[in-house]
Amino acid sequence: MEKAFLDFLLEEEELYNHQLNTLEKIRDQHAFSIQDLAPYQSMLNRLNMHNIKTSPYRASFIVCQVARMIFTFLSDLRMLLMQYTFESKEEVLDLIDKLLEKAKEIMEAYYQVYGTLPYFRYYENWYTTERRRYLPDFNYYDYYSRLYPEKKREESLQDTVFKCITTKDDGYDSTLFVPCSFMGTEGEYNQWLALQAYKQLRQSKPKTLALEDDRNLPEYERLLNKIRRGEKW
Repeated sequence: MEKAFLDFLLEEEELYNHQLNTLEKIRDQHAFSIQDLAPYQSMLNRLNMHNIKTSPYRASFIVCQVARMIFTFLSDLRMLLMQYTFESKEEVLDLIDKLLEKAKEIMEAYYQVYGTLPYFRYYENWYTTERRRYLPDFNYYDYYSRLYPEKKREESLQDTVFKCITTKDDGYDSTLFVPCSFMGTEGEYNQWLALQAYKQLRQSKPKTLALEDDRNLPEYERLLNKIRRGEKW
């Protein structure tokens, strides 16, 4: 797994934690500043560098998932902030609206190409439970399915054959060997494990390690060793 993608996963995790901390701050302190929107803007800037139409399917799939997650986050922030009075409220709401539009553009670009939206990413599934501490229940699954109903698409025989030849079932979408509590797929779980290893590597001091034979190590440590060696996995 490339370092750039690991950095993306790290930023995604930090954004998720920032959302929960921000909701708590608004609820407890009734406070918010325009600087609190910087992480959402940063991630959207990163996502907007990705061309949905010309990029590989799985990359676009993840980009759309994260864009939708940001749309959900910002929608909730807007709803909560409307209840309070704070400095620069109109400026904050205006920027939120602009960021919502950017996230929506990414979702619509994906929808135009694939005729549907991806299933919820694991952070989105976690958030469905976490948000109940701050906001009334809202069925985002139903909301997005109504906003972007799945299109019936007819493929030519040539497209069908091409897809069969070039598509490999790598188990990414499987949940068979994933802990139920994770609420995600095998591909996502592997990403999460790699992120934990990457964070551990960033915190550890450089030292000489015997990395030649790690077959008996836990999966977490094997992933960490692969990252140390700069290998793809």
